[in-house]
Amino acid sequence: MSLMVKSEFWLFERIERFRQYARDHQKMSKKKFWTLALIVTSIVICAQWAFAQRYSFGVDPQAQTSIIDSRVFVIDHASAQDLRVGNYYAFTTTDLSPFYPEGTTFLKELVAVPGDHILIDSEGAIWVNQQRIAFWGLPLAEEKFGLPSSQFQGETTLGENQYWFLGNYEKSFDSRYWGSVSESQIIGRAYRLF
Repeated sequence: MSLMVKSEFWLFERIERFRQYARDHQKMSKKKFWTLALIVTSIVICAQWAFAQRYSFGVDPQAQTSIIDSRVFVIDHASAQDLRVGNYYAFTTTDLSPFYPEGTTFLKELVAVPGDHILIDSEGAIWVNQQRIAFWGLPLAEEKFGLPSSQFQGETTLGENQYWFLGNYEKSFDSRYWGSVSESQIIGRAYRLF
């Protein structure tokens, strides 16, 4: 019985010590508080600056998005040199007037890199290195350009510094209509958020 009372007393004593410690340390001096606040704020600002140097956000405002089921992306600016087929990239446009102003940011899937052979056949199928990757036709040929789709059919082999991009649906305004993108236009890899 006395052992039980002793252990309960010991536990009660420890709880009281902890409460006293909490009361004693509850109030932080103003100087210590502001020093800690300045350190935390500095860390947050530095982290934000580092994030903003490498990453940015992209939002697709179109009614019909080029990348199905995605509207918001994080763009990694540091990955613009490591280009891989199948990944999404953000890039700036050149010479797409009157449809888009110079420097408009596009976001599409990379489907072909330098040395790849591209064919858009008479049925509108898109082939890369003799593998059909899409069968969408060229619905924007007449709609946007007022030209027959035959004007956009043909084949080419991408030269050095030429990259070919597609959206994920038939009415995407992509490399089928305006050709390749150079590496200097590529901003970075895009990751879907939602």
